[in-house]
Amino acid sequence: MTASEQPPVDAEPGQRPANDYERSDVNVCGVLGFAAGVAVTVAVVLAVGWQVIHSLQTSADRSDASLSSVVDRRGQPPAPRLQVAPRQHYQQFMKSQTSRLESYGWNDKRTVHIPVSRAMDLILERGLAADVGPHLGPKK
Repeated sequence: MTASEQPPVDAEPGQRPANDYERSDVNVCGVLGFAAGVAVTVAVVLAVGWQVIHSLQTSADRSDASLSSVVDRRGQPPAPRLQVAPRQHYQQFMKSQTSRLESYGWNDKRTVHIPVSRAMDLILERGLAADVGPHLGPKK
């Protein structure tokens, strides 16, 4: 044992006191070297990142000099544009759909539409047909 590893005088011979630590397990120079390496690595990564961002910003500034052909000269994007009043458009749409569901009219030259309530009454009176529509062939 060297002089630095000698137990304190108040300890019993051959035993270390409970509040002491093992001096041979931690290499302070190694821990400090590792911390310095991490600090240098972080500094290098930050410097390289800053350089990349700076070069990309410079490149973007140069390419922004001319307007894109997509942008209209008045500063508005090409059609279709966003709705100015979407809530009003939705209310108009719902009103037109509701009026169609509640009225009689022609879909095309061969078919008509009737109100939903009338269609339900007709189904209750007549029942459902076995084959409905031209896509279903006769049952075999």
